[in-house]
Amino acid sequence: MFVFQFVGLGRRAGKTSTIVQLVKLFSKKGIRVGVVKHGHSYDPAFDLRSGEDAKDTVRFVEAGSAVAVVVTDELTVTITNIESLERVVENLSNQVDIAFLEGFKETKCYPRVIVAEATSDISQLLTSTTIAVTGKAAVMCYEELKHLYPSLNIARSAEELAETLYSFMIESITEKIGGKSCGVCGHLNCEEFIKALRTGKARPTACPQVSPRVSVYLDGKPLSLNPFVQSIIEKTLRGMLSSLKGVGKHRRTEIFISSPPEE
Repeated sequence: MFVFQFVGLGRRAGKTSTIVQLVKLFSKKGIRVGVVKHGHSYDPAFDLRSGEDAKDTVRFVEAGSAVAVVVTDELTVTITNIESLERVVENLSNQVDIAFLEGFKETKCYPRVIVAEATSDISQLLTSTTIAVTGKAAVMCYEELKHLYPSLNIARSAEELAETLYSFMIESITEKIGGKSCGVCGHLNCEEFIKALRTGKARPTACPQVSPRVSVYLDGKPLSLNPFVQSIIEKTLRGMLSSLKGVGKHRRTEIFISSPPEE
């Protein structure tokens, strides 16, 4: 899973609107997208029609419930007691292909996009992980920013930013998979797959080393599986399930195995 962080100064920098546009653009490419927002004083009732339901749900979590879910006619809100951003991102890895983080300025381990209203915002948010700048400053001061920050991509629109992030994904994949040539993606070798990626004839999620076809978690922690092992598990389970009555074609299979309680 790829993770990109969006930071800005102030609540009107445009982080949310930028992410909304990117979600639409990447979803059109068939890429599953997740979003994690940093809320300093977030009230769950804000997202629910009934404030009382939200307050009750928070009480369940405070009492020790690992997860509480509120379902309304329009949306579903899941509340957990997970406090670590790392754990949240880890839990998303088997559900989405790309995650956008809004905020978390103190976190500096993910590729960062600065959404700037003014050029002065950039120096306050710049880190070694910054890959792009967007927002009003990118539109109004494009040439100036290109001169000041030649190593960064200056994106004047969501489309330009999407291309920047997509290119970053391709380059990351190239570095990670070069030479392994497992063939699971359907291409003869990694070189052919990367060539297809660059020309838009393949999806980044086709590589099992980047987007695993099979994920195994032991007590919530992911177990590393190479493509060959993934293929063995996938084919074995599909073969077993295909012999069961009522099992037709399906896109996703989930199996959970819980150990018996210790005596």
